Amino acid sequence: MGIPSGMALFIEVLFLDIISFGVATLGPIYIAANNIILVIAALMFTVTGGFSTVTTVKVSYLNAKRDFQSMLRFSIIATATGLFISFVLCTIFYLYPGAIIKLYTKDMLVIDVAMSIVLFLCFFHLFDAFQFMLSGIFRGLHETKIVFYAPIAGYWLIGIPVGFILGLTDIVTEKMGLVGFWYGLVVGLIINAIVFLILLRAKFKRLTR
Repeated sequence: MGIPSGMALFIEVLFLDIISFGVATLGPIYIAANNIILVIAALMFTVTGGFSTVTTVKVSYLNAKRDFQSMLRFSIIATATGLFISFVLCTIFYLYPGAIIKLYTKDMLVIDVAMSIVLFLCFFHLFDAFQFMLSGIFRGLHETKIVFYAPIAGYWLIGIPVGFILGLTDIVTEKMGLVGFWYGLVVGLIINAIVFLILLRAKFKRLTR
């Protein structure tokens, strides 16, 4: 069970790294701004990561007891709580982005570029929180292969191509640079969250018949 879960995390980290390699072609200012935003995202994610781990343990316990109704209720409450906390964190960052970004740099050019993707970070974090909470439920159900395969579709088949096409080419629209890459990040997470949600709903329907 641990190998698919570990590989899923590896796939997500590698997804971010590939996007960062694309951003590197834009120049040092964009690299710095992107890294700052990713560090902030990682700090925000620690809260969701903790909630997801707790959810995995509790769901696994209820699954062993075959108490599927309680497991469904807990899963909904845990996911809603994780999303609410993520929303609060996003709101704080959206309202005070300059103050937070300035903790990492005083370079105004870097700050201006980082400010241009603040809204993208908020959407990124919300959908990342959502999909990670759902993946925690899947891990509790011992459905770790889903946790491994779903991100391949969301991140590699959709997120990365969208990011590179919008960021570096004018195939769809005028080259968007850093913003285009963050479109790819957000779209990849949205697809992943949708896949998880559809599969999880189907799983709970079977369990609670």
